[in-house]
Amino acid sequence: AFSKIPFKTAIKTAAPLLIVSVLTFLFNLFFNTTGEVLLSWWIVTITSDGVYAAFFFGIRLSLLIFIACLLTLTTSILKITDATEDILLPLQKIGFPTHELAVITNIAIRFLPMFAQEFVTIRQARQARGSNMSFNPFKGGLKTLGSILTTLFVSAFRHADTLSQAMDARCYHGLSRRRMGAFSWKKEDSASAVFIILLLTGCILLGLI
Repeated sequence: AFSKIPFKTAIKTAAPLLIVSVLTFLFNLFFNTTGEVLLSWWIVTITSDGVYAAFFFGIRLSLLIFIACLLTLTTSILKITDATEDILLPLQKIGFPTHELAVITNIAIRFLPMFAQEFVTIRQARQARGSNMSFNPFKGGLKTLGSILTTLFVSAFRHADTLSQAMDARCYHGLSRRRMGAFSWKKEDSASAVFIILLLTGCILLGLI
């Protein structure tokens, strides 16, 4: 609501990445065997701890994906990179590579939508060839998903290799670049900082109770 991003747009952006949350949910549900047994059929055993872990980590990962998508939808990658470098600037005095870390953050965020688009492209290509695209685990869904993820990671490594060669060809050596406009601290920044501190304090206190 604060970001003014339509819910449909946020879902559409995060949907291809939510498959990771689904996998996390299924792995915890079927492979966590501690706790009270709730269902036991053939080789499938579902326990109370497995159900708890499945929902806990599945929802947690889904929220992380949604927050990352909202960040990229509301803030330009350039601003995120500059902000990361400014926050870590004090560590530069002790030799910490702040600019390099900011560039890595920039590249990682840029890879998120690329992953999503690549997933859609691979899925459409397999559908065009008549492949079974059902993700139902009882109809070969895990095998289908595994083959798509394998292709996706191979494509990601290829893009990473191309990017590293391009940076090397441009003689990139990690020096900080100049900016057209510098950041200035505003009232909204103070309010956000106070809110985050209170939120983190509350999380720590709840974890200690």
